[in-house]
Amino acid sequence: MKNANELFTELSEHIFNKYLEMNPEAGNHLGLHEYDGKMSDNTLRNFRICK
Repeated sequence: MKNANELFTELSEHIFNKYLEMNPEAGNHLGLHEYDGKMSDNTLRNFRICK
């Protein structure tokens, strides 16, 4: 069974990675080159999905 620190680490990594997936410009600003050339989906449809 995982302890609280391990669970917190997993959760925080998941949230951080999801944030970067939805806001790749932030990853680019952090110097993470896997986000180079990617743009956020700022369409109304995506806004409604994320809401």
